Amino acid sequence: MPTRVIYPLFLMLACLLSAPLSGPLFGQETAKDLSEEAKPPVIHGDIPEKIHISERKVKKILRRHGFSRVKILEIDYEIFENQKVYEVDFKYKGKIYEAAISLNHKFLYSEIDIDD
Repeated sequence: MPTRVIYPLFLMLACLLSAPLSGPLFGQETAKDLSEEAKPPVIHGDIPEKIHISERKVKKILRRHGFSRVKILEIDYEIFENQKVYEVDFKYKGKIYEAAISLNHKFLYSEIDIDD
């Protein structure tokens, strides 16, 4: 083989060997794409605070105020009269109610939830 043919082949081989083994040619890029799809989506905004009251305790407080056999739908925080309280959505006798319980577990109010 003449030198003019061997030298360009040698340069191409050197470039290929010096390049990192990545990209779709070697399958690494597609594996990376698959791992990114498996991750849960990033949620921007407020992260809900952990609730520090159990459903059992909420049911006990509601039972003391005349609501026996309730189904707790949701417990989260709310501001009531400039204080942070637990807002409890619950089902009682087929109707959905909303109640507020203070952070020191005192019953504040209950009403039928009109939103639903």
